[in-house]
Amino acid sequence: MLTLVFASPAVEAHSFLVRTSPQPGARLTGAPDEIVLDFTDPVAIESNLSLRDENGVKVTLLSMGLDNNRTRLSASLPLLSDGVYQVTWKALAEDAHSTEGEFVFAVGVDLPAGAVVTSGSTSGSVQWTDAVVTLALLAGIAIALGGLLSERFVWPRDRPSPRPALITESIAVALGGAFGGAAVVLRRAGLLAQPAKWFDAFSTRADRLILAVTVVLAVALLLVQRMRTRAVGLVLVVVAGVLVALRGHGPEGTGWWSSPAAAAHLLIGGAWVGALIHLTFIARANSSATETSIEPGPSRYAAAALVAVLTTLIVGPVIAFGQLQHFKDLTDTGYGQILLVKLVLVGLGLAVAGLARRRGIPATGERIRLLARYTTIEALLLMGVLAASALLSTTAPTRGRGFVELGPVPLPKPATLTSDLAGSHQVLVAAAADRLQIMVLPPGGQPTREQSARFEGLEPDGKSFDLKPRSCGPGCYDIAHEWANGITTLTATVTDPDADGGSVRLHVAWPPGPDATDLLAKAIAATAAAAHVTVTESVSSGPANTTGPGDLTVSGAEYIDASPFKAGADDVHQQSDDGGLRVITFAVSGTGTWHELWIDDTNRIRRETLVDPGHRIDRNITYQGTP
Repeated sequence: MLTLVFASPAVEAHSFLVRTSPQPGARLTGAPDEIVLDFTDPVAIESNLSLRDENGVKVTLLSMGLDNNRTRLSASLPLLSDGVYQVTWKALAEDAHSTEGEFVFAVGVDLPAGAVVTSGSTSGSVQWTDAVVTLALLAGIAIALGGLLSERFVWPRDRPSPRPALITESIAVALGGAFGGAAVVLRRAGLLAQPAKWFDAFSTRADRLILAVTVVLAVALLLVQRMRTRAVGLVLVVVAGVLVALRGHGPEGTGWWSSPAAAAHLLIGGAWVGALIHLTFIARANSSATETSIEPGPSRYAAAALVAVLTTLIVGPVIAFGQLQHFKDLTDTGYGQILLVKLVLVGLGLAVAGLARRRGIPATGERIRLLARYTTIEALLLMGVLAASALLSTTAPTRGRGFVELGPVPLPKPATLTSDLAGSHQVLVAAAADRLQIMVLPPGGQPTREQSARFEGLEPDGKSFDLKPRSCGPGCYDIAHEWANGITTLTATVTDPDADGGSVRLHVAWPPGPDATDLLAKAIAATAAAAHVTVTESVSSGPANTTGPGDLTVSGAEYIDASPFKAGADDVHQQSDDGGLRVITFAVSGTGTWHELWIDDTNRIRRETLVDPGHRIDRNITYQGTP
């Protein structure tokens, strides 16, 4: 690959893997004698590979070395027994730029198509900042909603609240959570210290919803201060709850009912928890009186809570279990384990609620003290349920433990590809009929379980939609999706504690353009025939890390020889013309690179965009005697 160093006219030669033997995912009937990796450019002698069996035990290689051109790394193998094997490799180019990766092959056993090897837990990691923000939103809205409904419909108007500031405080907590959510958006975009650019950070539907929640809660906080406007404040709290639910509704493809079901679940469950806390404060305030009654409030609450509990127990599991592929995911994934904890807490809460109903209602005399005791325990358990819900909303439902994890479903042809950087991460989108696959690759190309990504889309008609794809391995996402004709805009937001994250918009054209394999071959031949070409290049490696433009003059053959696509490419399609130039896009198998070429009427390449893990390279190419 050609990359310019602008401090001097030298060329950096980055080496990329172009082919392997055995091929990734190969099913071999007999054991191979060697592993061979071919690279685009010479690699340093420090480059290496290793091999492990399906139990993670390292296989001792007989020998390993480079050929004379230093573009082929090979390792001789002992006799391998039947099983699944993982190859891990790292190539160091002469400029010290490294690339690395891994793949698997099988000997004498069946290997699922597209399988990748994993070790340890493959569960999605919890986004703790998001979880705290979500907990503040859920708890604040629940207590405010339950308190407002309780004082209006459950308790006699002449009974003052023991905590008149409780509703105000809870809305303030929710508002703090909304502000925290907005701050998270700005932090991910790297714009906390750039107020002039804050508006640009809220580019996705979920980001705009957090702004709406902030405004609605702020107005509600003002309205609940006066009894005359308290009812309107109640309505706004309900609206805020619906907006919060819409930010995290069920997975794409579950149907039109997923968003209303999520909103109903949040509001009904929140009202139950909030009204319970309101009841707890009243019971505790009157627990020392032995000759009094706080009825009919507790009995009214118990009747309403029964309906809320039944509704929540029906809707909640439908939403939650829709995120799991198999029943064993309850124990094998982080998402499933948190869901189990939530179910246990709900069960304990219901058991305590049964005791409170049996021993504390009707709430008169000594029974008030028992009611206060049981409702306090129940309220603490249900606050734990809210905390578990916050964790669930920020934890990706993924596959569980296992050595081999299924990769993405093979895409039908034709497929069209597009790519760009989100921060320093390459986001590669592959679109095929009724299917969408996304790869998110950090610098170096090795995704980890610590990185996370969320996706949203905009249909060609301007209608927005959320995407909740399932994991198909580290950094891999897969989902069924019906494409509308035209340009669909996808927004990817990447978070990674070990590398720069960020957001990027990608434009997916559907249906794919005509096959352009022949046009690519003609462009390679015509460009290689040029005696002199001047390449003007700019390189971006993430936020605020761009070099160039700089110029380098080489022969056309040298330019092509340094290009990963010199031996061909995959999914080559022609896109819409641009300023009289034909545009083609494609990926190069084994390199992790995506390319967009602009080709003139003499079949010569005039512009190129290349995206790989950690870099976006833009080039303009001029020819001697040609403007």
